[in-house]
Amino acid sequence: MHIAGHGYRLSQYDCQAGPGDLPFEERHAAPTLAVVRGGRFSYHGKHGKALLQGGSIMLGNPGCHYCCSHEDSHGDQCSVIHFDSELFAEASRDDAGFGYSALPPLAGLVPAIARFDRGLPDAPLLLLEAVLTTCGTLRAAPGKPNLREQRALRRSVDLIESAYADPLSLDDLARCAAMSRFHYLRCFRRVYATTPYRYLQARRLARAAQQLACSQEKIADIAFACGFGDLSTFNAGFKAAFGQSPGAWRDAA
Repeated sequence: MHIAGHGYRLSQYDCQAGPGDLPFEERHAAPTLAVVRGGRFSYHGKHGKALLQGGSIMLGNPGCHYCCSHEDSHGDQCSVIHFDSELFAEASRDDAGFGYSALPPLAGLVPAIARFDRGLPDAPLLLLEAVLTTCGTLRAAPGKPNLREQRALRRSVDLIESAYADPLSLDDLARCAAMSRFHYLRCFRRVYATTPYRYLQARRLARAAQQLACSQEKIADIAFACGFGDLSTFNAGFKAAFGQSPGAWRDAA
């Protein structure tokens, strides 16, 4: 699917590659931002190698080469925004392009992604603004965990994705990764630039926003189904992330 907007073009990408396939190269013709919907893959560019999964943001600068591979999973799905160079230059006020190859799922990006999902006017531009702001505030991560540790972290992220509604604790996630709690926390922050708790809450809020926009279930039922223990915590977290109450978010859908 390809949709043209003012200063950008939207498309959907569904990759079927798996561990048995050779890595493949991508070269973007325009500044590109992609929201990863599902699956998992490695993405390697001049700004380093990143592991992307649901909720991650893939970034591409025009003319640069990127390598994608699926070491331990099959396929991925992405919603892609290709920006006009003039619009991107106006938004970034910098000719250097994106300073990162990718961003992990971050709570601060959840509202912008949710608005993009709903097709709200100018949502792609607001998402670009949120991503550029985030890139400007992130610090370069210290040395990345080794390959064994990265694979262990992937197992814990898979657990979050499949069991986000369960009362997962730091102990549960560290045990899944076969690490001590402190070592797991340090490794997780180095790879995903956030804590396991914030990552989990971001995924819960994203799921809740989707449900509010596309169903008529009671707000309390959605909150509990997405893993929140009480309605007041959910309401406060939702308003902090989205700037409005769950009810107002639904009414605007």
